[in-house]
Amino acid sequence: INAKGTGALSLQSVATGGLKIGTSTAECAVIKGIYLSAVIAVTVPSFAAETSDSVVVDVAAAFTVQPAVGDAILAIPQAALPTDCLQAEAYITATDMVTVTFDAKEGGGVTGAAVNYKFLLFDIT
Repeated sequence: INAKGTGALSLQSVATGGLKIGTSTAECAVIKGIYLSAVIAVTVPSFAAETSDSVVVDVAAAFTVQPAVGDAILAIPQAALPTDCLQAEAYITATDMVTVTFDAKEGGGVTGAAVNYKFLLFDIT
């Protein structure tokens, strides 16, 4: 599909396997696949108010592919996070390893807890 035009989205099949998506050829990303993981328990750490902490999650058993540094990933909690806890970001730090960072709201520390997560992987490497 190639629906180019002013402001139109272009979807192009890529010879190396994947899909090129975007409105500007120079900025298009080749996406080799989009994958949703199985459920993984992530242990949110305990930490003080107005600070942050992170946890490294091994996602090897949750995917049929191997997330790698340079891929994009979204961490999706399947339940509420602990009181005063905000999820900051998730990123891949090594093959099959995702770091999820958390911030504590102003005025309250975070008491750690296990929270089920799914991860949405955009394979672009």
